[in-house]
This record gives sequence, structure tokens and C-alpha cells, in this order.
Amino acid sequence: MRKNILYYLSILVLATMLAATGCGLNDIQPNTENATTNASGLPRFTSEEELVTAFTEGRYQGDYYTKGGLGRIGMAPAAAAEAAAGGGTNDISYSDTNVQVAGVDEADIVKTDGKYIYVMARNSIYIAQAYPAESARILTHVAIPGFSPQELFIEGDRLMIFGTTYYSPDDHPMTGQPGYPATTEPGIAKSGVAIMPYPIRGNLVSIKLYDIKDRSNPKLLKSVDIEGIYLTSRKIGSDVYFVINSYPSFTTPRPMAIDIIPGYRENIGDTKPSINLKPIAHYSEIGYIPPRQAANFITVASLSIRDAAREMGKTVIVGSGENVFASLSSSP
Repeated sequence: MRKNILYYLSILVLATMLAATGCGLNDIQPNTENATTNASGLPRFTSEEELVTAFTEGRYQGDYYTKGGLGRIGMAPAAAAEAAAGGGTNDISYSDTNVQVAGVDEADIVKTDGKYIYVMARNSIYIAQAYPAESARILTHVAIPGFSPQELFIEGDRLMIFGTTYYSPDDHPMTGQPGYPATTEPGIAKSGVAIMPYPIRGNLVSIKLYDIKDRSNPKLLKSVDIEGIYLTSRKIGSDVYFVINSYPSFTTPRPMAIDIIPGYRENIGDTKPSINLKPIAHYSEIGYIPPRQAANFITVASLSIRDAAREMGKTVIVGSGENVFASLSSSP
């Protein structure tokens, strides 16, 4: 189900980015003689050197921060059925988050399930009992050092939050720490693929999943960190889909793929996360839209709010997103 959703999203990213540039699908005849394709049908990089060269050339083509559009997320029938079924009945009448499409939940800074209210403020999460009124009180306050909260979802006894953490150029978790297994192809750092370095953008999008069966004592089940900037997210049934824009950080005038591809890490439980990140995708898994202008990445990923053990699904494409519209339909 997750693969189908990410597939449809990849196609929609392609269509909307082409529309933003005034091109149609039939206007582009890519040279695919040596290119491979990913699940979305987009061509992929065939070597590390090709990726590095593409970003070297892209650095000098137009505005680095130019953004394309991101279209609606097509949802698989299984997800639509799960969302339509709902999560059970609740006799309490209460207001929910305003959404664009029924059955497609949108994250917010405040959520309620009719009995409890969940609020994000500063670097903290607050859970308060709101019903019945005579029992209203704050049940818990979870402070997360170094974390700037942005939005949250609730689903039964699960709470998922999105936010940002930061790092400095001296403690970059991929290139500023020893011991990272930087495996690259030979011949990458050579004349013709150098690029002028620019300051590191120290953003990590952090996603944290909590068990809140005991509202007064939430338990951290899983945390995910991804280099980039959080754009938005949607929830269909128990699956959460989110979009991240990533801007490469080069710490050397002759970068390798490890300097360019965004890093990420997943940790189960409340243990301290590993300092090291790993590339979110292999170069051969990264799609691009011909004629490519490689300056940044967009990652569309999914996590289960119910199953902490399930790995994150992800699709990575060269480009960036700005607008997201999600529906229950599986056809773009």
C-alpha cells in the first residue's frame, strides 16, 4: 500500500513540476540510453559521479532556491477503505482539525480526541484532560531538549510529532564526526566536478512516535531524523505521509555523493540516537526530471503511527515541493 501511494505521488510531482515550468509530459524526450528508472518511472542516476556532476552543474543554473509545485497525493484503495472505516465510535461531540478532504487528516499544533487535548508549545508537548469539565487538568508536560515542535497527529493511543533539531558545522552528523562509513566510487573527486562550498544548513526534521495509553506518562517508541526542512504531512488511516525539502551541504570544494544526498536515521525506543546518519537513498534510487536542474531533493516518506517496528517508506527525487493536496483516490 505504501509503495503504491509513493508511486502515485512521484508521478504527481513530475506532472506539477513540468506544469510550473510550462512543459508537458510530451515535450520532454529524455535520453534514456544509459539511464535506469525507479518505481515512479523517472530516470535514475547510474553512478555517483553522474549525481555529483549534476549537482555541480545545477549549482550555477538559475536561482538555487527556485521551487516547483507539489501536486496531490494519490492514495491507494486500501488506505481509502481504512480511512473511511474510521477508528471506532465516540459518543462525545467535539471539533476536529479542518481538513481539505474528508478522511485525510492534517497535522496541527493542537489536537483533541474528545477527552484529551494535545498541545505543542516551545520545545514541549502538553497533554490535558478536558472532559468531563470538572476533571479538567494538565496530565503531563514532555520537554524535548533541542527540539522545536511544529505539528502533531493522534490516533487512538498513539501520538506522532514533527519538529526540527539543529546542528552546527562542527558537529555535522554525517561529515563532522569520525567513523562514518563513506563508501564512494573511485575517481569522483577529480577535475571537472568541483563546486564552491557554501555554509551548512543545519536542519534535521525530527519525527517522534509516542505510546500515550497512559496519558500521564508517554513512552517514546520511535524517532526518525532526516536532513532537510519539513513541508507538510497527511494521515490516511494509520499511515502518515510527509514531505521534506533538502538542500545539499558541501564541506569540500570536491564533494562526493555523501556530501550531497540527505542523511537520516531511525531509532526504536527511548535510547539516545546514534550520532551518525546514513544516506536516505543510494544514488541509483534517486529519480530526476529531464532536463534536470539538480539543486535540491524532495523526499516523500511514510511511517505507521500504529506499528513502530515498521521501517519508513521513502521516495527521493531531485527537485523541491511547495504545495500538497492529498485525496483518497488512487488515480492521479
